[in-house]
Amino acid sequence: MNQPRPWKFVLAGTLAGLSLILVVMLVFALLLFSVALWQYAFNSQIPVIQQTAWLAVLQDFNRLPGFLWEWRWIALALTVSGALLGLLERFVQRYSAVWRKRIAAAVVFAVIGTIVLVAFLLNVEQSLLSANDQSESLATLAQRRSSAWSLVFIGAVPTIGAAGALWLGWSWWYTHWRHWLRLDLIAAERPEPVEASADLWFAARQAHSRARRLVGLLLLGSVILLVAAVTGYEQVRNTVQSGNLWVEPAAPSSRVRLTFDHSIRNLMLENTYGTGTASVVLVALPDGAPVSAPIPLAFRDSRVSYDRTPVDVAALPNGQYQLNAQLDSGPGGRLSYAFVQSGGWLAFGLAILVGLSASITLALIVLLISTLIQPTTT
Repeated sequence: MNQPRPWKFVLAGTLAGLSLILVVMLVFALLLFSVALWQYAFNSQIPVIQQTAWLAVLQDFNRLPGFLWEWRWIALALTVSGALLGLLERFVQRYSAVWRKRIAAAVVFAVIGTIVLVAFLLNVEQSLLSANDQSESLATLAQRRSSAWSLVFIGAVPTIGAAGALWLGWSWWYTHWRHWLRLDLIAAERPEPVEASADLWFAARQAHSRARRLVGLLLLGSVILLVAAVTGYEQVRNTVQSGNLWVEPAAPSSRVRLTFDHSIRNLMLENTYGTGTASVVLVALPDGAPVSAPIPLAFRDSRVSYDRTPVDVAALPNGQYQLNAQLDSGPGGRLSYAFVQSGGWLAFGLAILVGLSASITLALIVLLISTLIQPTTT
């Protein structure tokens, strides 16, 4: 029997990736359609707007092409990924049955895990550096800084979901497209006779045992690399110093010392709570020379406020500084500050190493579980 050409398997993988994204887009389109119908059914029961209820539905339908067009890069990425997976699936058929149906799944978990985890770590650090979360006071920013291990475990959840959904969806479509394209099974994929000899069964069992030992050793190595990467990343990632500065007639001034030891930094102030006005100035130590103009802050008459004012500290040299707050008028209140410094390129590189080692660890765990739960085959 003639063997099918490799490009046919790549074509099947490409069509599988394209089919997967088209199904996802169709599901989202149907959800939008259902929401539009529910909105029409609700608005049509209100006498004031029931005559124009259909206009809202029409607007939703007009936005649908633009919504689907925004998926074009995701569709392209999944189509290309499908082609690469089809090529990989064809390539791994030369290996024994122990690895043949497991390598591609492990590669998917490793690649998707690296992308998701690195993006998650960098996004968290960027959000921390910009202090753009205004749901809580700046004073609690240091307490809200999660440990690197917490970020890894949190990021593992969407990683498992994304990689698992991609692999299951693509492999399902890939199996069907291979059937529809009438691709013959290559020799390595042909089922063994039902009555396999005892020698073949014993050889297969030994192969699985060796595979489990190899995966176990690789998993141990990846865990050691992950521990080292996370430990190093924790040392160089963003540092946060935050707290409160109280100014009132009995103690009209308050101060806090800051250490500048990174080139990328952000200093934010906040008029958290109180009445009246205050001003804040940053001075260099030990001479106390001002390095910033006085920054006026007005309290909102004893109402909680998260209005934030940035202080330009990017051009200042490393060293010791002091943030001085002074009451100008009124009973005073509480000012909050947050000082964030970034580890720069070293933190970026270690974030990639953390994502890579964590995703490899996750892929090896999936590989080890698959060798344990699937029966021995020849």
